[in-house]
Amino acid sequence: MTIMKALSRVAVLLLAVLVLGSCYMPVWFDVEVELDRHGYYDITFSGYMAKIELYNKLRKREIDRAEEMRQAGLIEADFMRDGSVKKFEYKKDGIFEVLWEKSGDLLRTKSVTFFRRNENFLSMRYLKPQGVIIMEGTPIARSNAKRLEEIGLGVEGQLRVRTDAPILGHNATKELKGKTPRQKVLVWNLRGLRDPRPYLKIGMR
Repeated sequence: MTIMKALSRVAVLLLAVLVLGSCYMPVWFDVEVELDRHGYYDITFSGYMAKIELYNKLRKREIDRAEEMRQAGLIEADFMRDGSVKKFEYKKDGIFEVLWEKSGDLLRTKSVTFFRRNENFLSMRYLKPQGVIIMEGTPIARSNAKRLEEIGLGVEGQLRVRTDAPILGHNATKELKGKTPRQKVLVWNLRGLRDPRPYLKIGMR
């Protein structure tokens, strides 16, 4: 085996450890985002999230019930330190029920991330020089998606964004009329790990 092949194999193994080891991922969700033309936002996530490492250890029967509950308790305590987490309850098989709510002024804070920067599922950023806000989901590489599917994990859910700001670009499943003449509702229906990540660009000028 050449050095380059050996290094390549090590990189693949490290990537697998990262994907299956320390990450969280939503497995079912309903997300509602309201973002007005002044930059004020409200985000609500309701759904279920897997701790991949715990899920995988339980799947392979590497830990017992006592260790399962100990780890679940530590994860719950960690997330409940975040004031935006209104509910974080362990269900079974490494899966947690989650209710997360956050609101604020994006023109002032410049960015918001769900859940947090090192566990990023969905983010919004205000780019002042361009006068735009970008919302985007975190992409999953095909190789990583395959590994997650192989251990029985997938994703399903709906993301809805209501805004009266000018829409400059998006890849939503559908676009609907909102409650006011200026408001539009963009809907993303996600049915798998290989679906395109949500993307939206709106103007703030």
